[in-house]
Amino acid sequence: MTARLRDGTVTASPYVYRTAEGYVTLDLARPDYDIEAQDWIAMRLTADAGVWTPPYFDAGGGEIWMITRSVPARDAGSVFAIVTTDLPVDAPGR
Repeated sequence: MTARLRDGTVTASPYVYRTAEGYVTLDLARPDYDIEAQDWIAMRLTADAGVWTPPYFDAGGGEIWMITRSVPARDAGSVFAIVTTDLPVDAPGR
């Protein structure tokens, strides 16, 4: 997933995930998802390199337990995108 930023504001966040019926595409930059509060994006704004999130339930996105690897993409020193990949995990405590 790539989240594009302009002046620190998320302007678009296309997200694709697989279901039994095929692929689903969403734009997570919507008010009901509150993308800027999500750990996988907020952590990257303060990190100089890519990081992994702890396991979390992706409510409003893939609807599964996952971890996310996020890496900031920079141009002239400023972050213009955050490139991510998600991996499914078992629910904690299982």
